[in-house]
Amino acid sequence: MLVPQFQFTVVLIMVYACIFPYKILVPMILGYVLLDNIFMGTLNYLYFIPMVIAWVGFAIVARSLRDKPFYVQVILAIVFGFVYGWIFLPARMIEQGVGIFWLYLKMDLPFEIMMAASNLITVLIAYHPLRYSLEKSILHLE
Repeated sequence: MLVPQFQFTVVLIMVYACIFPYKILVPMILGYVLLDNIFMGTLNYLYFIPMVIAWVGFAIVARSLRDKPFYVQVILAIVFGFVYGWIFLPARMIEQGVGIFWLYLKMDLPFEIMMAASNLITVLIAYHPLRYSLEKSILHLE
């Protein structure tokens, strides 16, 4: 059974943002976005550019909050579920006209809620084990 908007990208970027410096983090995210767009057949500027802005922006914020209490990171993950949808609004307005503003917000809201819920669940369940495993693996390599 497929669950819409259920993905691990947010929790992975949060973990990577805590561990990797920007010189590794940003190219990793750019590579992810490029491969995702190629694989999904959505490589056009109206989709690619907002996606880059959203994921790189999220990584920058997550990195800046990496030393904050865990609940702050959980709140970031939830809020990002909404912000991610809003990032695409200007591109949709270019494509479909300014009148799409309220309709887009209304139609995208259920998906934003699902993404926020997915982010909440994945961060609560997977953040600490993933971070611990990655930190342990990196220390083992050094």
